[in-house]
Amino acid sequence: MSPNNVEDRGDLFLIKLKKDGIIDQAVFSLYIDLENDNSKITYGGFNLVKYAQKRAKLTFHEINRKS
Repeated sequence: MSPNNVEDRGDLFLIKLKKDGIIDQAVFSLYIDLENDNSKITYGGFNLVKYAQKRAKLTFHEINRKS
């Protein structure tokens, strides 16, 4: 959700939420609804029961820390 942590720029958004105990994991998930304008973002995890279709493939993307 932001570039690598640079000390003079402050904490990263997700890392700060985790560090402060607001979320359990420094992750986020997206549900994109192109038909009904009902998209959602979830911070700290994902909700397969609410948003995934049966037998849907869940894809995790690693963060490239060199960029």
